[in-house]
Amino acid sequence: MEEDDSAVGTRFIAIQARSLNAAVDQLISLGGQLDGIKVNSGEHLAAILLTAFLGRPPSEIDNDGGVDFLFDLDHKSGLSDILGNATRAAFEVKSLKGGYRRAHAIMERDEQRGMNTVGRETSVVFQLARDIVLSAFPQLTAAGQQLNRKAPLGSSRNAFLIVHPFEYISVEQATRDVMAPHMPSMPAEVVLDSVWILWFPDHLTVWSRATSDWTELFFRAFREDDFDSEIADPSVLQAASSRLLSRIRPGASDPYLFGFSAGPDEAASDQTNKE
Repeated sequence: MEEDDSAVGTRFIAIQARSLNAAVDQLISLGGQLDGIKVNSGEHLAAILLTAFLGRPPSEIDNDGGVDFLFDLDHKSGLSDILGNATRAAFEVKSLKGGYRRAHAIMERDEQRGMNTVGRETSVVFQLARDIVLSAFPQLTAAGQQLNRKAPLGSSRNAFLIVHPFEYISVEQATRDVMAPHMPSMPAEVVLDSVWILWFPDHLTVWSRATSDWTELFFRAFREDDFDSEIADPSVLQAASSRLLSRIRPGASDPYLFGFSAGPDEAASDQTNKE
C-alpha cells in the first residue's frame, strides 16, 4: 500500500481525552446559564470542545439573542496565534443543514405516540471533505454577518460548524487520521477570524485567518491509566456529551448519541450453511 504523507507539514494540537470531562465539570458549574443551549443543533458539543481547548468555560452564553458563546482568552494557550490578538472570542454555532435530525425528531415524536420506529432507514453518501466544506460556505458567510451585528467590540469573530455523519460523511473520516490537509481554502467573503469544524464524533479542524491555514485539533489522547477509567469510551465526545446532558437536560433527546453495529457476513453465513 502506498504510504500516505498528506499530513506532512500540518499543524497538530492535542489535548488529553480527560480534558473533556474537566470541561463538562466547568460547564455544569454555570448552572442556569446553560438553559439556552440548543441540543439538536449540537451547541452542547461546541461548548464542551471550546471549553476544553480554550481552558475555561464561556463567560457569556446566548439566552436573549446575543452571540452563542463569548470566551475570555488566555494568550498563554496554544491557540493564541489561531485566534489572533483579541482578548475575547465570540462564537456562532452552526450545524450543516441536512435531513437526519428532522427524521430523528419525527421518530422521537412517533415513539412518544406509541408507534414502533424499528426498521426505519437513513442513508448518506460519502463525499470529499473539501466538497462538504464548500457546501457550508453560505452558512459560514451568514455566521460572519450575524457576528458583525452581535459580537461585542474588541472580540474576534468565529464560527463552529458541526457535521453530523448521518447527513454528511467524508471519505477522509474513514480513511485518514488527520483531516486538516484535505480542507479547502477559505474565500474572502467568509469574514471570520476562525472556522472550527467538528466532524462528529472524532475529528476537529480549525481554519485561522491569522495563520491562513488549517490545524488539526486532537482530543482523544490517552494516558496509560485512562484505560481503566470510564473515559476510555469508543467516543470520548459522546461520553462527555451524555454526562453533560444528564445534568443540565435530563431526558433530553440527543441526535448525536448513536452507535454502529454490523450483522454477520451474509456470504460467510451462506457458506457455513452449505457446509
